[in-house]
Amino acid sequence: ASCKRFGLSISAFAGPYFALVYLTIVISLAANSKGFLQYLEDHKTEMFLKDSTVENAERLMPLTYSFLAVFIFVEASRFRTLLQLKEHLIRRDSNALAPRAAGFANESLSKALIEDPGDSGTVTSSRAGGSAAVSETPSWWDGAGP
Repeated sequence: ASCKRFGLSISAFAGPYFALVYLTIVISLAANSKGFLQYLEDHKTEMFLKDSTVENAERLMPLTYSFLAVFIFVEASRFRTLLQLKEHLIRRDSNALAPRAAGFANESLSKALIEDPGDSGTVTSSRAGGSAAVSETPSWWDGAGP
């Protein structure tokens, strides 16, 4: 029984929701930015705003739109990335359950030893503890051994 990664799904599907909220804010500000600025002007004493705050808010509206657009992009990217990550992890989990041959970690080393071109010919050597001569092909690690 492998993990289905429900937490990744929940986090991924929160992305479109937040992107929709940001898009709604952008549309409402674009449609009625004057009404928002008027609201700030009318309620600046209740919100403890300075006199220059409304002018600054009006001047910074393009920056606000830019930030919201970036937030929308980030949430959409998070949605896509987390779904791909979930699929990748589930695939990896299912592959981890398949039996592997002993010495799997050394498989690449074994392949390198087997596929060594060995153009330098055959060398005869005797191993310690044995009297038989062994025929080997020298390879890239020669000279580093005993």
